[in-house]
Amino acid sequence: MKSKQTILIVDDSLLNRELLSDILYQYAIYEADDGKEAIDIIHSYQDQISLILLDVSMPKMDGFDVLDYLNKNQLIEKIPVMIISVDNDPETIEEAFSKGVVDYITRPFSSKIILNRVKNTLMIYAKQKMLISLVSKQVTERQRSNNIMSLILSHIVESRNGESGLHVLNVRMLTQQLLKVLMEKTDRYHLSHKDINEIATASTLHDIGKMVIPESILNKPSRLTDQEMKIMQSHAIEGAKMIKDLPFYQNDHFVEYAYQICRWHHERFDGRGYPDGLKGDDIPIAAQVVSLADAYDALTSIRVYKKAFDHQVALQMIKEGQCGQFNPLLLECLMSIEPAIKKDEIAHILSENNKQDIENEIRDLLNDGQVFYDDGTLQMIDYDHEKTDFFYQYSKEIRFEYSIMPPVLHLSKWGSQQLQLPEKISNPLIYIKDHHILDDKQLDELKEKVKHLSFYHPICKHHLCLNTNDKQDTLDLVIRGVFDRHDRNRLTHIIATSNKEER
Repeated sequence: MKSKQTILIVDDSLLNRELLSDILYQYAIYEADDGKEAIDIIHSYQDQISLILLDVSMPKMDGFDVLDYLNKNQLIEKIPVMIISVDNDPETIEEAFSKGVVDYITRPFSSKIILNRVKNTLMIYAKQKMLISLVSKQVTERQRSNNIMSLILSHIVESRNGESGLHVLNVRMLTQQLLKVLMEKTDRYHLSHKDINEIATASTLHDIGKMVIPESILNKPSRLTDQEMKIMQSHAIEGAKMIKDLPFYQNDHFVEYAYQICRWHHERFDGRGYPDGLKGDDIPIAAQVVSLADAYDALTSIRVYKKAFDHQVALQMIKEGQCGQFNPLLLECLMSIEPAIKKDEIAHILSENNKQDIENEIRDLLNDGQVFYDDGTLQMIDYDHEKTDFFYQYSKEIRFEYSIMPPVLHLSKWGSQQLQLPEKISNPLIYIKDHHILDDKQLDELKEKVKHLSFYHPICKHHLCLNTNDKQDTLDLVIRGVFDRHDRNRLTHIIATSNKEER
């Protein structure tokens, strides 16, 4: 028997909670009378909760505190949140959407609107979970293949120079952990979860150039001569040459990362590395991170010419610059993951990527359009779209969705009827001018508002007066810009809503 989807209702009013529970009787219900109790329930039952209906004004902890908790713990993408509140202040609505809510409903409301919007939201998120489930096996198998490839490669390269068979895997693990922390600390390097996984996998190739270095030099226990050191250092250029000589995939990001890592993983932040003496962020971030991971593992591993240093000693040597200068921000990242990289923790971390890592990469694949489905899957998706459209037809709300490329404006069915405009308008800017729906001044003001939207500040409000069929419609819009997650300066869609009364 299929289990019911679970909804958490958070409201300090018992009457309001009972009213919503009655409307949503077909679902399993959790109730909380303030934000603190809501967070306790979310912490204990987050895997069971399908939707949160949240009030804004509550004692102890309000609705925004709950949203802050969900964002901090990366739950806002997993559990959709709908605000249901008597507060209809535009600034409150704007703040709620900026914190990730999927809908904002003001009281009083009709039971049909609540039920339809809940069904619609649950349906959309169920579709997302279905897509993630469909490709999770694909991603997991690919990661397993990458792990096997890494093991084989480590034995091939390291069998020639007597290094630990775990060196390649250790560097890969450290690279991935450092990049994850770096992504949280800054957006300077424009890293995605997909980039992190590709760079971590490419790190396994960092010493492939040693395949052409004589074993007598690789395994020499005493100090290398100047000439031998030049030969040893040539492995960076030789490895990059191997990658560059590949007959295919030269434009692939993975190959580009592999080339950067092979050639520049011995460069140093102060410009005193080799082979090219690059300095600072002239060194690609992929090479910078692998350089630090390689240095740490080399220090803590046995080599023919040295014993292994203790974990804390190795960290101190790196901080003091005894192994060359590294990006100060990466040193901060290394200190952040210090408890997790002790040798007795490495095997556990290497065993499998955790569920969150897999889900993050899947979302990247979905957003990039790199996942393909069979006809049955596409039919299911089309069916979900049709259901979504059906529910929108009976929502008495004017909703707009504007696609930048191609330029198409979609109106909700009810909005189309109220404004007496088509549901779908191609080249809407031309249509608006030709039909004198907005004058030039209003259109310029609207464009200026949209121009100032950004990935980090995607919400604005705007007042419009539309001229439709010799009548004037006044709309107070809440507008949200949707940006490409990999190019955060690129606006892809604009969505807007207006709670206009039926005339």
